[in-house]
Amino acid sequence: MATGLDAVMRRLGGGAVSTISTIVDRWGDIVGADLADVTTPLRIEQGCLTVATTDAAYTTEIRFREGKIRAEVIALTGDHGVERLRVVVGRPPARGARP
Repeated sequence: MATGLDAVMRRLGGGAVSTISTIVDRWGDIVGADLADVTTPLRIEQGCLTVATTDAAYTTEIRFREGKIRAEVIALTGDHGVERLRVVVGRPPARGARP
């Protein structure tokens, strides 16, 4: 089932369902517990992982760690579909809510 959804998502410019699911589930491992508490991965569109932060100050930290975050995503998923990060400031969805 996921393979079919992955194909549809890629045609629509999104990332693989399994990739975003793994990113959401393992976000604390990817960015660390402290940063995971104030950030949330939202979606992958056309190679861009959008991350919401609770405060503008955290956008700098996410941008600073972009290369490491991308490397962790590749290590966890094997998917090279995250080419860049976009950070938006706003209240992230509640944990457990699907992006």
